[in-house]
Amino acid sequence: MVSHAAFLLMVVGLVAAQRMWELSRSAGNEALLRQRGAREHAPGQVPYMIALHVLWFVAMLCEGLVAPHPLPWVACIAALVAFVTGQILRLRAMRALGPFWTIKIITLPGAHVVAQGPFRFIRHPNYLGVWLETLALPLVVGAPWTALVFAIAQSVFLHFRVRAEEAALLRTTDYAQKLGQHGRFVPRRSHGAV
Repeated sequence: MVSHAAFLLMVVGLVAAQRMWELSRSAGNEALLRQRGAREHAPGQVPYMIALHVLWFVAMLCEGLVAPHPLPWVACIAALVAFVTGQILRLRAMRALGPFWTIKIITLPGAHVVAQGPFRFIRHPNYLGVWLETLALPLVVGAPWTALVFAIAQSVFLHFRVRAEEAALLRTTDYAQKLGQHGRFVPRRSHGAV
């Protein structure tokens, strides 16, 4: 039987490897977009985003190894479902955005906003996925304090991130026309503005 420590290290290692692959993909997409005249917005947010993710991994490992609090199996399954949902949202958003997906806020003036995949229903499926992962993965590995603290921290960060991204998209693309009637994180029926 696999020990808790081995399970924790394996799961966190796999997710960290995934994030490294995503950084590489983002850098390649960014280089191609800049060659086409794209520009970055709110670059000062990037160090905070990276620090938040790195500290999340460190806190999850520390709490999970030093003072684990394994959840009852029903809660653990629910957290696993939430984590997988977050993964699906993020990966589908990345696929829909294709070469426009980066970890930075980069816009190509005059480009059409992607309105397919999960963007047909909500404006920010990637960020919803990130938040779900931030909350759920620590719960899966027995680190509930990490889940609580970083879900709150991620909420605060995403508040500013979404505002900066939407302002950039409104200035440089057809964002209002394509996605303005969608909810940010939850599908909605009413037809409100951005």
